Amino acid sequence: MLSTLDPAISQLELLRPIFRAADPELYEHLPKSQPSFALAGTITMFAHNIQDYKDITRLFDFFLARDAVMPIYLFAAAVLSRREELLEIDQEDEDILYVMLGKLPQPFDVEFHIARTLELYERLPPASLRSWEWWRISTSSVLKTFVTVPELHRLTLEDGETLFQLQEKDVRRQQALRHAAKNMLYVRRQLWFYRRYGYIGVAVLVGAYALWLGRNGGPNARYPLFGPLGNVVRRLFGRSS
Repeated sequence: MLSTLDPAISQLELLRPIFRAADPELYEHLPKSQPSFALAGTITMFAHNIQDYKDITRLFDFFLARDAVMPIYLFAAAVLSRREELLEIDQEDEDILYVMLGKLPQPFDVEFHIARTLELYERLPPASLRSWEWWRISTSSVLKTFVTVPELHRLTLEDGETLFQLQEKDVRRQQALRHAAKNMLYVRRQLWFYRRYGYIGVAVLVGAYALWLGRNGGPNARYPLFGPLGNVVRRLFGRSS
């Protein structure tokens, strides 16, 4: 519950290396844009997607008893269980793929998907993915500070508040960096845009100087200091001295 959803989206980016390692063919078929299709399910621990109260409480028990990253792995397991259905959709139909990715398989077998989630996590834990997506998650995130339940039990309220503040600082720092990058890009575009006017100004100056030379008998007639500038003008226009 930070000031933006950026940290949550960063966690969802883990879906990419999980898919890439678990099923390369499916990974190549899926959209490579931001995985916002998983936000509603993971941020509510799937209470948004499941209607049966018994299944919701079963999932809550599972998530609370296991590592903090489990909702992401359960979402990945659910997608992998639908690989044939997803591969049948044309890769160009990204909108349809997005809609399908945001839905859970129906009927949803809770115990089956919990077992698949555990198998996927044990085979491909986050640190083993060696991915940029895992590296860029804040070191103050719950995914990296108190991963297991025993570690969580040692967490005090003061520890939680401190980690929250540290992650909020990370969020603000990243926002400032993005803002600075946008400003730099704007300046570069403006310089590129107005550079042509600099060329026009030089051309006007050279033209005026050439006209002046024609009326005054050359650069050395009355003002010998203009000789070097005349040589520059002649070189620019390819004229011999």
